[in-house]
Amino acid sequence: MAPKWYSINDPAAANIVYGFGKSFAKSEFYYGFTHPDPSRWTLFSDRNSKNHSVQRRKVASAYSMTALVQYEPFVDKCAAILCQRLSEFVDAGKEVHITHWLQCYAFDVIGEITVRPHPSALLLS
Repeated sequence: MAPKWYSINDPAAANIVYGFGKSFAKSEFYYGFTHPDPSRWTLFSDRNSKNHSVQRRKVASAYSMTALVQYEPFVDKCAAILCQRLSEFVDAGKEVHITHWLQCYAFDVIGEITVRPHPSALLLS
């Protein structure tokens, strides 16, 4: 597009550009996602790769495959409840506001994951 400006539309290039340890800097686009206090950055919007790396290390274990697999029972439980509710609407011939129900589902999953004791914590009690 211009010197040091690129537009990439190849899905295979996503890992090359956005993959772990890549040296491509984030664009000004990310300023739209900054913290309301301009002196603070969120992990998503931080354009400084060194700051981002430090912040990322603090939360990386929560997003490891091992951690994510432990959340699966909570997701399955909420998915079953959502399917039950949607079936009730179908059986009653009622209109479904799917965006509302998907928001409820997402809220329930986050609640189950963050409020319920972690499975490994149960071993300590």
